[in-house]
Amino acid sequence: MNGIVPINRNHQILGRFAFLIVCDLVAGLEVAVSIACAGIIMHEPVKVTDAIGFAAMTVLTLVLLNAIVQPFLYRFSPYRAMAAIILSIGVIVGTVIGLRKALPEFEKTVEQLAEAISRHQAIALAAFLIIDVLALAFSSKISLHIYGSKDI
Repeated sequence: MNGIVPINRNHQILGRFAFLIVCDLVAGLEVAVSIACAGIIMHEPVKVTDAIGFAAMTVLTLVLLNAIVQPFLYRFSPYRAMAAIILSIGVIVGTVIGLRKALPEFEKTVEQLAEAISRHQAIALAAFLIIDVLALAFSSKISLHIYGSKDI
């Protein structure tokens, strides 16, 4: 709007995070509907709790990913931000592959963790929600610092 609408930087950052959270909620709804439709098509009963659990994990994962990515978008140009994001994903994938090769018990540990999470879904979702809230707070603080120091 080139300065036509007076809005401070805090509100811009909060608005962007709110928009991303709404988009993440829509993606979670899409996952729940897709699971329900797949159950109807395959003629298999689908537990509502399973669909809600998958949708919640989708939302929480996307919120965490967006919280990690958002400061890159304030720090770099869009192309450099995308390169930094892809590089970060590559580092994560490389680390997992390296751990898998270096530690023979890594896969067993991951399986045990997945089993523990499936047994205690409510606790896992609550812990992940807390992690997401902390990540959003930290990300908004970093984004505000980066965006606040830029000349506009």
